Amino acid sequence: GAFVHAQNGSASFSDTTIDNNTASAWGGLYLDARSGSASFTDSSISGNTAAGSFGGAYVVAYNCSASFSDTTIDNNTANSGSYGGLYLDARFGSASFTDSSISGNTAAGSNGGAYVHAYNGSASFSDTTINNNTASGGSFGGLFLNTQNGSASFTDSSISGNYAAVSYGGAYVHVYNGSASFSGSTIDNNTANSGSYGGLYLFAANGSASITDSSISGNSARLDHGGL
Repeated sequence: GAFVHAQNGSASFSDTTIDNNTASAWGGLYLDARSGSASFTDSSISGNTAAGSFGGAYVVAYNCSASFSDTTIDNNTANSGSYGGLYLDARFGSASFTDSSISGNTAAGSNGGAYVHAYNGSASFSDTTINNNTASGGSFGGLFLNTQNGSASFTDSSISGNYAAVSYGGAYVHVYNGSASFSGSTIDNNTANSGSYGGLYLFAANGSASITDSSISGNSARLDHGGL
């Protein structure tokens, strides 16, 4: 696929396709933009395959901002490892997703859809779908999000139809000492096949959480916490 090193600089992708590439690891995009910025607009990172891990996009945006607008990260595969769709390290920075899709990705291990690490930062999802992703051998089918000491917001977004062979089928959201909000969003029909937390796992100790005009329905877990 593509290797971009933009440390202490900026990287922008507009009307760009990074599709249908194959590699032993990092099938689609490897981007290091730490202490800089990364932006994706009207772009596609789709249909890529890694024999190991990181099928779609691997983005390091440590101490900077990463934005995705009208962008698709769909139908990528990590054939024998983890991180099928998106791996994003946005610690001490921000991550924003607007009118975008992270859907139909598959990992043989864990983290089928999106892994977003925004410790001491923020993550926002607006009109974005994280649907029909699969972690066929592990946990975290749809979304893993850590915004400890920061904030997470979901507006008019969907995390639905995701599957994890073990636990955390839909969304894992960790906002210890921070805040999380869901408005007009759906977390529906996700599955944790042999473990717990089918729909939404939300940890907001020492912080705040709000869910408004949203749906958490039709989720299932083999052990406990099917929905929330």
